[in-house]
Amino acid sequence: FEFKIIDSAQTIEELNGKEIRYILEYDSTNKELGYNIETGGNNAIPNEDTLEKMSRSHLGIKQTDLWVNKRVAIAGSDDAKKYGKKKSDEEKNRLSVTSPKFWLGKTRSDETKLKISKTKKENGLSDKQKTILYKTVYKRNILTNSVQSYESTTIAATFENVNQSTISRWCKNKKEVDGYHWSY
Repeated sequence: FEFKIIDSAQTIEELNGKEIRYILEYDSTNKELGYNIETGGNNAIPNEDTLEKMSRSHLGIKQTDLWVNKRVAIAGSDDAKKYGKKKSDEEKNRLSVTSPKFWLGKTRSDETKLKISKTKKENGLSDKQKTILYKTVYKRNILTNSVQSYESTTIAATFENVNQSTISRWCKNKKEVDGYHWSY
């Protein structure tokens, strides 16, 4: 194996999308070509047996300076500096009010609802909301292995001239349709 950085991502959602795309692009679930068992993007957490095997495989291995320095850099981050420190009453109140749980069982005034509605209509969805609501759709040509991506099932449906639910079904079932493999 040769380990090298070929891409980077800012969010876990972006990382998952790129993982799926590269696994499709290189057909690395094919045992003749690669070592992937899954199509990617699942953030699979290993079971206890696998964790134990990984632990045993690393026993006696000296950590390089690079490994150590990466952990030190993380430990010196702003989040790490706050760890274990008491929060002021002001900070606790701010965190409480901004928490989504704060609004459970409560209602907003009609005026506030109108303001929120107006803002959402003017600004559209935030990038964070889009990543939660939209799934990137990948359409891979089985013969050429070229991959085309769409920002959402709705956009894919528009381009492919089919219903959005059809695209969703193809992706969920990882269907091959007219020489194309569909997935999220």
